[in-house]
Amino acid sequence: MAHCIVGAMRSFLKVSIVQRSIKEQLLLATSPRYKAFMVTSLNCTHGAAVGTPRTIRESVRSLPARSCSSRTNDADVKAAIAYMPLEKFTIVSDESHPAPSPRCEPKNGGEAYEKYTSFWYMFSKMKHCYDEVIRYELTHNVCFDWVVKSRTDDKWLLPAPKLHKLPRNVITVPKSWPAMVGMSHFVEDHAFLVPRPLAHSFFNAVDGWDACPPLRSIVERCPFPYRGWQNVTRVLQSECILGRYLNEQNISWRHDARLRFKTV
Repeated sequence: MAHCIVGAMRSFLKVSIVQRSIKEQLLLATSPRYKAFMVTSLNCTHGAAVGTPRTIRESVRSLPARSCSSRTNDADVKAAIAYMPLEKFTIVSDESHPAPSPRCEPKNGGEAYEKYTSFWYMFSKMKHCYDEVIRYELTHNVCFDWVVKSRTDDKWLLPAPKLHKLPRNVITVPKSWPAMVGMSHFVEDHAFLVPRPLAHSFFNAVDGWDACPPLRSIVERCPFPYRGWQNVTRVLQSECILGRYLNEQNISWRHDARLRFKTV
């Protein structure tokens, strides 16, 4: 198994239970034969200032407190690399890669809307990590059976399922919120257990960022996080962007209740 841990640094270095749960409940639980890779950034603010005018004002006021750089030091990083252990640890700069097209203009009388920029930052890191996985395979003349993705800020509450017992033709994801079950465009985006044949399409999902389908066609199938929210804010959520992309790639997903987490 190759395991990609991606996202802003957030609580990963300073909250030991996050590291321990990732190692014990995901890495070792799914397969003791793993190689772990991490791609992270020191900016924790991207995606925060999105939503209604009230939530935007609240987010902007809180941004200075959300910087990760002041909570990061070399000793913590070295300890985390050794603990996992990590085959490759990469810090990328979000500032040098601004989101390329946050706004979709209307066509044929459609509605203009924006996309949740955190999707672009997260999936850019995932693509980077997947490139490291491929490089490892070529360098060491091996081929992984699975590529797993998790975030840097989730505490995992149960041992994840053994990979060799999972179906090999679908992606396994955490169980989504009950109100969203059955939404054909909605997919929980915190963790993914991906069979190797599906990994190339999945980990390159950021390549579809510039697509601008009609907002109405997506919202009807993915009313997330509650019906009408995306229509009010004109912001398309990450779970809906990814769900539509997977549909287009003919990739299906299944929920597993054993993938239980709490964001720290």
